[in-house]
Formats: sequence, structure tokens, C-alpha cells
Amino acid sequence: MTKKLFAACAVAGLILSLAGSTLAHDKIESGEPGEKIERSFPVDPQGVVTLCVASGTLNVRGWEKSELRVRSSDAVQIDFRRIERIKDTSKPATRIDVMLIEKGAPNVKRDCQALANVEMEVPTGAIVQVQTRDGDIFIAGVAGAYAGSQNGDIAIERVTKLVEAGSVGGSISLKDSSG
Repeated sequence: MTKKLFAACAVAGLILSLAGSTLAHDKIESGEPGEKIERSFPVDPQGVVTLCVASGTLNVRGWEKSELRVRSSDAVQIDFRRIERIKDTSKPATRIDVMLIEKGAPNVKRDCQALANVEMEVPTGAIVQVQTRDGDIFIAGVAGAYAGSQNGDIAIERVTKLVEAGSVGGSISLKDSSG
């Protein structure tokens, strides 16, 4: 009886995890100089979105949709990992980590390893946490921004609640923000 209950729970968990992963929408465009990959995922309007790359320009903008959209011409795969305690796949994610695999890299999903330029749209009420070791960061029109670059410039505009930014070898610009 215990084995049957365990097996039923395992199957139910697998079905729920697969159901959650089918909510993402993929789009691949042909563009200059190469293919651009795009992926979107429903997120809570006040959710937290994190992204970390080893090198690349990160461009984050707020928009009025309850959806996260990520684009890159340097990545071959974009994945979303829910990092919330209770993973209720019937509801939009409240905490999500964006994972990238770049062209020519082994098919391994590791944080902060990709060399990729990334564009993201997040809900205007979201908090974004972005980091790159070597690249510039631009964030505009969100509720909160945490940005870090070891060797790159950071520009932040129209953030309404909180800002934390740090760069070892670059400049930081903050405009029309509060918090």
C-alpha cells in the first residue's frame, strides 16, 4: 500500500512539473547576424526575476504584462527555474531564475556561466536581480533593481521602490528613481 501511494505521488508530481513547464512559450526568429531565441513565462506582477551571466550586456525593461519575456541571439536555450518554496504550477511564478546555455557550450545549465547578451521584459511591479562579471547593465521601469557588474557600466532609470547597484570597474548612473 505504501509503495502504491508513493508511486501515485511520484506520478502526480511528474505530471504537475511537466504541466508547469509547458506554460512557457518559445519563439525562434531568423535575424542578423544569427538566430534569435525568445522565451516567455507567466509571472506574478510583483514577482522576483533573477539573471546572471559571465559576460554580456543585460537590458531589462518593465512592461504592463504579467509575463517574463527573454531574448538572446547568443543563447541556444533559455530555461526558467521556479525558486519559490511552494511550486504551485497553477499560479504564475513569484520567484524565477533565468538560465541560459550559449552557442558552442556544453548542454549544462549552470548559473552565471553563459556568455550572452540578453534582453528581458518583466512586469513593472517586479524586482529584478541581475549580475554579469564582464558587461553593461541597463534597467528601466521596474519596482526594484539589484544590479552588479565586475567590469561594466550600470544605468538604472524609473525604479519606484528600491535600488542597489555595484560595479568594480565601471560607472553607475541612476535617473528618475526613488526608494
